[in-house]
Amino acid sequence: GYDTKVGMLKLWTHECFRVFSDRLIDDKDRLFFQTQVDELLVAEPFSSALGSLFDSKIVSIYGDFMSDPGPDQRYEEYSDFASVKAFCENRLEEYNYEPGMVPMQLVLFRDAIEHACRIARVIGMQRGNALLVGVGGSGRQ
Repeated sequence: GYDTKVGMLKLWTHECFRVFSDRLIDDKDRLFFQTQVDELLVAEPFSSALGSLFDSKIVSIYGDFMSDPGPDQRYEEYSDFASVKAFCENRLEEYNYEPGMVPMQLVLFRDAIEHACRIARVIGMQRGNALLVGVGGSGRQ
């Protein structure tokens, strides 16, 4: 939950990465941003570090899509990547069995799942929108 210091720091860090880092196009800039966030976390009043909040400095996936829609639906951390992957694979399988839908044969690796979670976050917001750009054959389905 968000009632602890660590929970709030993880959420704040995640949101910083979504709002700022996702807009960066260069690995050098993303590394600079990660270093800046890590330096902020180490300083007072946080006294933490990116590596101590998240395994291997990989920011956890957050979302509200794995819980049932309704008033109790919460935006929460999904720290177990295997369960997120299983959920996404099950939803893809359900989609592929829908009558009248063209089945999609997708490989759901970590980056693909993280991008889908980012897209779900954006389009779930009020007036949320995103422009997805890619070359032909890059998997924009």
